[in-house]
Amino acid sequence: PQSLPLSYYDYLRDDQGGEGKQGKSKGKSGKGAPFLFYYNPHRYPAFMAGLQDLCASSEIKREDLFIASGGTDRSKDGMEKRLADALVYSGGEFLDMFVLEYVCPEETQIVTGEATTEIRRALQIAQSWVERGLVRYVAASTHSHVVGAALADENGVDALMLRYSMSHQDAARTISFPACIRTNKPVLAFTTTRWNALQAGHEGWNSSHSPPPTTSQCLSFALASTPPIEVVLHSAREESELHDALEGLEDMSAEMVEKWTSYGNLEWNDDGFDEYPEERFLK
Repeated sequence: PQSLPLSYYDYLRDDQGGEGKQGKSKGKSGKGAPFLFYYNPHRYPAFMAGLQDLCASSEIKREDLFIASGGTDRSKDGMEKRLADALVYSGGEFLDMFVLEYVCPEETQIVTGEATTEIRRALQIAQSWVERGLVRYVAASTHSHVVGAALADENGVDALMLRYSMSHQDAARTISFPACIRTNKPVLAFTTTRWNALQAGHEGWNSSHSPPPTTSQCLSFALASTPPIEVVLHSAREESELHDALEGLEDMSAEMVEKWTSYGNLEWNDDGFDEYPEERFLK
C-alpha cells in the first residue's frame, strides 16, 4: 500500500528516539535506519507512489533515508534510463545505491574468479555516477554465491546483495561470506523467508513440538551472520506484517541459530525456488 514507506520510516525513527513524521518518539530500542529497495517500479505502483511522497516530504530529511534500486541492463543507455527513473522516485538529486541486479555465472569467469569485461564496464559507468554525486554506492546482486565471491574481489563493487536464509546457508558461509569479509564488502541479504515458505512449516519438522519460525526469527537468523550481513530485506505486503516483523527482531542466541540451522537443512527445493540448487550444500 502507499502508506507502507511512511509507516516504515516512522517506526524506525521512533525506534531510535527520534521524531517520526506522524508523532513523537516512543523510545524503543533501535533497529536501524530506513532502507528501501525496489527493482520494478511498474509492478507496485502504490508502494512507489508512497516512496516518492516520502522522498519529497518537506518534513523528512532526504539524508535520513537510504534508497536503492538498479537494473539488469548492462548497456550504457539502459543503465542511464534506470538511473533517471530511480532519481524520479528518490528525490531527484541522488540515489543512495545503484545495484547491478541478478548477475549470472555467465557474466563471470568462474574458473578465474573474475568478472567479465561487460560487468566491469557496467561497474565503471556506475562508479562514474558516484564521482558526479548522482549515486553514493554501487552494489551487485546475485543468487549465486560463487558469483558473489568473484564480485567481492571487484574494486567497483561497494556492497553485495546475496541470497541467504535458513534454507540456503552453506554456500554463503563457506564461499561468498568469507570473500566479503576478506574484502570488507557489506552484504544485503534477500529471500530470508524463502518467499514466506519457511514460516509455513515443513513435513519433516515436528511443528507440534516446535512451531516453525516467525518472520522476525527468519530475519533475526540472517542478521546473526554479522559480519558480513549489515542489511536484511523483507517485502512486507501490509503495515501489520511490517510491524510484526520489526517488533519481533532479536539478537539471536547461538542455541537458536543452531536450531534454525537444523530446520533449514531439511529439503526445501520441492518448490523449485533455488536458481542454483547445486550450490545449496556447496562447501
